[in-house]
Amino acid sequence: MSSVLSKLWTALRGAANEAGEAAVDVNATRILDQEIRDADNELREARIALAGMMGKQTVERNHLAEKQAKLEEYAGYLRQTLAKQKAAESAGQAAEIAKHASLAQEVATKYAEQEALIKASDNVIAEYGKNVDVLKQKIAAGETAIRTLKQRADTVS
Repeated sequence: MSSVLSKLWTALRGAANEAGEAAVDVNATRILDQEIRDADNELREARIALAGMMGKQTVERNHLAEKQAKLEEYAGYLRQTLAKQKAAESAGQAAEIAKHASLAQEVATKYAEQEALIKASDNVIAEYGKNVDVLKQKIAAGETAIRTLKQRADTVS
């Protein structure tokens, strides 16, 4: 009788073990499926962030081009003003010399301000570029992680 009870007890333990393993297998599939969904969502968000960052970078590049055009415009004004000042000096016109010297100073100040704006834009564009590179790396890593998770899910299924 003792051996029969021992065999029944062993059979019950075996059944409990099988049920536990089955429950773990079912949950493992659910866990992997949820991890895949989470990774897909993070990847989608990273792609949206990348598109936004690249858009901002493009807008800043366009602004930079406008600032550079304005800088060239100021350079032209400065050349014209200095040429007129030189002509006034040759003609001995003191009032014209002072007028053009003052105007040249104002244009030179605007030129310097525009150069500072261009330098700031260059820094912003470079920062956007770094962020774009980081996002691209994260996207590549996310895609690799999703492939790995899907392979694991296929193995478990």
